[in-house]
Amino acid sequence: MTDPASIPLPLLVFAWRHGLFDREALRTRSGERVAVIDPGQKNTDTAAGPQFLGAEVRIGERTCVGSVAVHQRASDWGYNKRNYDPAFDGVILQVVAEDDRLVRKVNDTILPAVALSVPERLIRAHEALQAGVSTSACGYHITRTLSDIEFKAACTRLMIDRLERKYNDILAIYQSVEKNWYETFHVLLFRTMGLGKNKDTYMSLARSVPYAKLCLERGEVENIEAMLFGVAGLLDTSLYDAYKSMLSDRFETLRHRHQLRVLTYCQWSDKGVRPFNFAPKRIAELAALINGNYLILGDLLECQSVDEVRRMFRIELPEYWKRSFSFGTRSEKKQNAIGEDTLDILVINLIVPLLFAYGRQKDRPELEERAIDFLYETKAEKNRYTEGWKLHGVRIEHALASQALIQLSTEYCASGRCTECFLGKRVLRNTF
Repeated sequence: MTDPASIPLPLLVFAWRHGLFDREALRTRSGERVAVIDPGQKNTDTAAGPQFLGAEVRIGERTCVGSVAVHQRASDWGYNKRNYDPAFDGVILQVVAEDDRLVRKVNDTILPAVALSVPERLIRAHEALQAGVSTSACGYHITRTLSDIEFKAACTRLMIDRLERKYNDILAIYQSVEKNWYETFHVLLFRTMGLGKNKDTYMSLARSVPYAKLCLERGEVENIEAMLFGVAGLLDTSLYDAYKSMLSDRFETLRHRHQLRVLTYCQWSDKGVRPFNFAPKRIAELAALINGNYLILGDLLECQSVDEVRRMFRIELPEYWKRSFSFGTRSEKKQNAIGEDTLDILVINLIVPLLFAYGRQKDRPELEERAIDFLYETKAEKNRYTEGWKLHGVRIEHALASQALIQLSTEYCASGRCTECFLGKRVLRNTF
């Protein structure tokens, strides 16, 4: 027998919202029968008031319309000082797991409370969901209960949620660069090319060497490299290298021409990063992209396929960087251009969010739709999230599915939000 007070609050909220309880057992402390006419609309800002608004219930012979507050115990009303919170003045009923105390509102009237009789099987199903959040165990339910069409629809919804979150991040960058989409793209490009712990440092570099200033040096890739490496603080004299020395000399002239400042607080970390993804190599690739005049935002927005996008990012690296991943190092392996895996990362984490955000901000829904389509054309990522789902038989055939499952893992599983997840809700409703 489950202790009523141990039933998680999210499960109580879910049970009330979907009617997953014994309706005949709804009675107040004084024995009045409670009939639910309308459970109310879920309050999207629970920090500002009760969980449900606009509910309609019949308590005895009285029909009441107002808000419903959900707590594990009736006494939580007083412990949380709800009786002093104006946002709770309109509460007509308190839904609880355990009615342990008679409570009153601020006007000294009794607040009716009703203890939900939640079925044991529903509680156990929720416990099983919670136990599997760290291992993607819900993949079992995806493979056995969802059709291909249902899975595709769910992935699309999750992906739109993910893109809307990224839209807010991109809009913040857009606002910070004086509503300039070219500079926004510039900052996003650097952030995407940054790996591991370097993302913020790459963004600082992009902001310190604006796109407009770099464009003035197009045609001289060494000048663009000098500006980026110099501001990044990577042209120190601790290691002699002829190419590095040449860039350092150029930087002395360019820093005055463009009024540049070295980011003395920059910390570049290549820990856990493959050599050809080291910061110097990445910055050299960025310089080559900018110098090649490939990355014109208007042209990217007009791309109709992922192949067109990838062609815009295919650049020829300077000879020095074809066999170097850092200053003073040489590699037997030659790399002429940006790798195919990196191109996929750019499509998924740069182009798709940018298209979606630009389309949303400019009221161009065709760009939002194209962003989703691009994910279908891009191969799925392989990481700890996707591999976990694969272990349970989930087929991840493209980047839309991999991104959707990453969203599911990070936004729902990681926080144990099973009662809010599309899959968890389906499992729980089917259990009842």
